[in-house]
Amino acid sequence: MCIRDRYQRRVHGVKTLAYSGKKVNDIGAYNECKGSKGLYYMLVSVNIRMFNVHLGLCIPQECPIEVVQEHKGVIAKTISKFADLEVKPEDLVFSDPAEKNKKLNRWSVGAIVVMAVVGLLVAWELLATVLDYNGYLNSTAPSPLAKFILCFSYQKNAKGILTVGNKVDQRLEVLNGVRILVMWWVVVAHSFVMQLLAPLANLEDAFDSVLNSFFLATIKAGTVAVDIFFFLSGFLAALSFTQIFSNPEARNPTTFLRNYLKRYIRLTPMVLVLMLYTIFFQPLLFDTPISPISQVAADNCSNHWYETLLYVGNFTSGFMKMCNPWVWYLFVDIQLYLITPFLILPYCIKKKAGYATLLLACVAAFATDIAICCYYNLNLSMSRPPPMKEYFDNEYIKPYCRAFPYLIGMVFFIFTKEGTDIQIGNEVCVSVKNKVYHSKLLRYSFYIAGIIIMSALICTFYLLDKYKDGWSSSLGNAHIILTRPLFVIGLALVLYPVLIGRGKPLLAVLGHFIFGPMGRLTYGIYMVHVPIYYAIIFNLSLIHISEPTRPLYISYAVFCLKKKKKKK
Repeated sequence: MCIRDRYQRRVHGVKTLAYSGKKVNDIGAYNECKGSKGLYYMLVSVNIRMFNVHLGLCIPQECPIEVVQEHKGVIAKTISKFADLEVKPEDLVFSDPAEKNKKLNRWSVGAIVVMAVVGLLVAWELLATVLDYNGYLNSTAPSPLAKFILCFSYQKNAKGILTVGNKVDQRLEVLNGVRILVMWWVVVAHSFVMQLLAPLANLEDAFDSVLNSFFLATIKAGTVAVDIFFFLSGFLAALSFTQIFSNPEARNPTTFLRNYLKRYIRLTPMVLVLMLYTIFFQPLLFDTPISPISQVAADNCSNHWYETLLYVGNFTSGFMKMCNPWVWYLFVDIQLYLITPFLILPYCIKKKAGYATLLLACVAAFATDIAICCYYNLNLSMSRPPPMKEYFDNEYIKPYCRAFPYLIGMVFFIFTKEGTDIQIGNEVCVSVKNKVYHSKLLRYSFYIAGIIIMSALICTFYLLDKYKDGWSSSLGNAHIILTRPLFVIGLALVLYPVLIGRGKPLLAVLGHFIFGPMGRLTYGIYMVHVPIYYAIIFNLSLIHISEPTRPLYISYAVFCLKKKKKKK
């Protein structure tokens, strides 16, 4: 016994029982325990596959963590019994979250400096908005200083975001609708994954929910949702550079560097703001048993900030060591954008050379993904997962494994462009365009074929776990390799009739003017949605896992209060 005094033993014993968790993933009364004299709070955690399992203990201060760790075998058996899972004593992690939070909830010099800079920036933006609103900067020929100040005006930027006019080809407006739907898909998928960081009230049902729920196939298929962004990025990058290189005088290194710099300046401010928030402010906001996770994120950003600003973190550090891991998408997108002008320039100089260049690039990207998946023997079955570190570090976040959908987007643009250019377009492309344009049956065949391909691929994520014993290693590798290119090919079939000037019903829906402003906000939504999830999760003590088809904030509002039905 840690406490020799009989009275103190009785008092602390009552409080220990009252404030400690009574079952697996019951984190107990954290605030009451840390506020009681002579007691401290301890969190015992273990990761089982994709689930975090926790147990909160309120311990007398006379019993240090080292003493409690001597009984980790008993704790492991307890967790194994209640969770019906095998837990090894050596996998248990013991921590004192109250002590860690006490250190985290202090304002550092860096946080004060950043807050001061943010305050000055906000003041400058308000000044620019006032000057813009009162017309002091509006003139037919504004000076460079006036243009610079207007860049910070809320009024000017709001007009730019919320404008709903058709300033570009109306057919391209359909891409905004696709972007919004895919962003919603990614946000909902991440909302479910983020729930796994928090203690689950129904852990014994969670494995069945994840492995056997058909609706969760859409969550697992979220891995290909990101490839739609790469497909769209490749399409638009090819469009942009084709227009630039149509002028022979622009085919020089200066043009390359100028476009690289524009893209870097456009993307980096958001990355920098998010990184500063993660380092200096996120640890200050929470005081819960699982909130010390925020310090891990802050340390990763402190140690790898330069890699983030150079967009090379997916090569220099692993997925879990990156600053804000979901930013890997930007790293890959920037890296693929760097090679885009070298792939488009041959096409602008001589079309056949451009066809050959893109074909070789597609073959190289496809062959590289095959080699990596086969070498590491990867598969996406959650019931028989690959080593996650190998999967994410060597395949998931690497540009050469994500290049194929990007290249398909570039090829799709050229195919569409060649088909609509009757005078100098490729004969095959023109022939396909004319047949699809004039045949309603053929257009609907494209729609149906594309939808069937995408739906079937989503179903394979359900079958991957439902019939896990029937999937060999070769099939698992093939699933990773083929789902991404096939999914974006299915999307291309759906979009093609619209982009050649037909498909008005689809254009009326996905090309609706409301998607224009929303499409301009997808980058910001992607960057901030995970910190918002963290803010919700770190302030929760217990959640009931829900179907992924519901948004996170709704599922929390409903299922935190949902009582578990008694088993008959």
